[in-house]
Amino acid sequence: MHIDYILVIGGNVDQLPFIKLAKKKGFKTIVVDRNNLCKGFKIADIKIRTSTYDFKMIISRIKKLNIRNQIKYIINRSSGIPVLTTAKLFTFLNLPHTPYKSSAIITFKDKLYKFCNKNLIKIPNTKIYKKNNINIPK
Repeated sequence: MHIDYILVIGGNVDQLPFIKLAKKKGFKTIVVDRNNLCKGFKIADIKIRTSTYDFKMIISRIKKLNIRNQIKYIINRSSGIPVLTTAKLFTFLNLPHTPYKSSAIITFKDKLYKFCNKNLIKIPNTKIYKKNNINIPK
């Protein structure tokens, strides 16, 4: 019997509606989270306990489970590094997606600002501060 899966990046309470909907639509769910007590693991069909930043470990687990071709979608509701993880996973799974380079641009504001300026996309004036060099004017 063929089973289709949806891979969910993160298993906290914010992902629960997506996990429940996937199951309602007949998919099995794979939830990735480093917190073994996350809410999503309670209803996931497969749990991958690792950081949502660690695309290599997620890929390794998918290979071991031998379900690569059965994963039809990836859901990521978070921002930051998990966006990059998701782009890498989409590439690995050969699913249509936003390219990794574009994902990096939208994830990091400094890259986004440079991209917008280079492509003449108007954005508000901004200044990027280094962590140890914050000097807020009075």
